Amino acid sequence: MENEEQVTLEKSNKVQFVLFVILAVVAVAAIGVVYYQNLQLKKELAMQNSPKTVVSPIPKITGDTKPSTALKPESYTENTTIANQKRYVSPKLGISFLYLSAYGGEIFNVKEVENKIYVYTNLGSGDYKEGQYVEVFPKEKTSSLAEALKSRFLKGYSAEDCKVTGEYLTADRTGDAKPKYPATYETGNIMVAAAFTDVEALFEQLKKCPSPYTQSNGISYFLADSTHPDKFLFLSIGQYAIMADEKNNQAWQDTIKFLD
Repeated sequence: MENEEQVTLEKSNKVQFVLFVILAVVAVAAIGVVYYQNLQLKKELAMQNSPKTVVSPIPKITGDTKPSTALKPESYTENTTIANQKRYVSPKLGISFLYLSAYGGEIFNVKEVENKIYVYTNLGSGDYKEGQYVEVFPKEKTSSLAEALKSRFLKGYSAEDCKVTGEYLTADRTGDAKPKYPATYETGNIMVAAAFTDVEALFEQLKKCPSPYTQSNGISYFLADSTHPDKFLFLSIGQYAIMADEKNNQAWQDTIKFLD
């Protein structure tokens, strides 16, 4: 009888041990599942919060598409074979020109600001904004220079007050001093349409036309090139010359070239 009770007790202990082991295994497995779920959740949250890399599609290039100006090289100045003569090149604006950096006791500098390039002296205030400049504008390729000027500058102005012409020189520069531009270049101007008898009358008429793009008592004009029909230039020169080549009597604006 005593042996039977002992055998029963041993069986009971074995069953309890097996149950304990099973419960322990289940508990460990449950902990493992919870840990794995937490780990996966952390990974998903980390992926959601991490910065995403956006791959832009490569744009298709057509025959009329030009590279962005932001990708073009910076503007630069280089020396030529003539003493004190420099060439300024602006790939972004698509133009270049020559100028003398030192002439007649003056020093001349160039500064590019947005769509303008200033050529100015160190004398006086030395402020580049008081110098001469060339301003570059976009143009429809199929439009003439006259059409571009009327479209951009003369909307809202009366034809009785302002007109577009091919004239661009004042009495300050005539004859041999006239720029010898290539045959593909076209010049134009905006001028007051009404007659005037003196400078004061001219200034009164100028109030009725777009400033500073209407010629006053100094030199200013527009320039285009049929081989580069997507842009045109406005040149503000005034009443004095900044030379590019003394020997050939060329001012800097006489040497302007359009670039691709």
